Amino acid sequence: MFFVENVSIVAVLVATFCSMLLGMIWYNPHVFGTYWMQLTGIKDNKNMGSSMATGLVATFISCYFLAVLLAISGTNTIMDAAFMAGIVWLAGSMPVQLHSVAWEKTPINLFALNAAQSLVSLMIAAAVLQQWPG
Repeated sequence: MFFVENVSIVAVLVATFCSMLLGMIWYNPHVFGTYWMQLTGIKDNKNMGSSMATGLVATFISCYFLAVLLAISGTNTIMDAAFMAGIVWLAGSMPVQLHSVAWEKTPINLFALNAAQSLVSLMIAAAVLQQWPG
């Protein structure tokens, strides 16, 4: 089976961890967290365990399928992997986030903040997956 044999689950787990770590830094109150809370109207960040769990599952799924795409495309360099991550973001993640601006009236600044984090996260995951031995 291609999906299991050509993808290292350990690499996917490390990429997931790195992506989640980026999110923790990105949305830290000392970075963009306070601004994010202002834009979303969230008053405190307590009791976010279920949100973190959902985010972890979503990030794992993204990293797994990014690993599959990198394996299928035969990328050889970090730049190739970053380019592929950019395509995944441009064709998949970003348009979905843009729909929230159109239909849910999400502030454009919130879209930009989340979309940028998503792009950087995918590129970090792609770099980890590309450089993982095996």
